[in-house]
Parts: sequence; C-alpha cells; structure tokens
Amino acid sequence: MGLLEMVPLLLRAILGSATLVVLDSVVAAVLVELIVLAGAATLTLMERPTYIGRPMNREVMRRGSDSPAQTSW
Repeated sequence: MGLLEMVPLLLRAILGSATLVVLDSVVAAVLVELIVLAGAATLTLMERPTYIGRPMNREVMRRGSDSPAQTSW
C-alpha cells in the first residue's frame, strides 16, 4: 500500500476521531448542564432562610438577630 493510498484512510481516521471528540464534548456539556439544573432545582426546593447555618424563625427574622443583647424594648 503506497503513501497516496493511505491518505484517505488517514483523513477518515482523523475526521472520525475529531467527530468523536466533538460528540463527546457535546454529551459532556449536556450532562454537566443537567447536573447543574438538577442541583439548582434541589436547592430551590430546599431553600429556607438561614442565619449562620441555622434555620431562622420568625422572631429572629423580625429582630434581625438571634442575640438576646439586641432585643428591642
């Protein structure tokens, strides 16, 4: 098999691998987007106001703090 006969095979191999790389990157991008959307949906469903990592109750939200020193008289 001469060099000129190998050119179409090489081109087919290069284009085939390039196509696979493009398809792989598209599939990876779609999967990442689905994971991000699932995470955002989960966070939206679980969303609650928090204050320093703890759930806020209405009294804390009204005062703006859960420190007894800042209680309004």
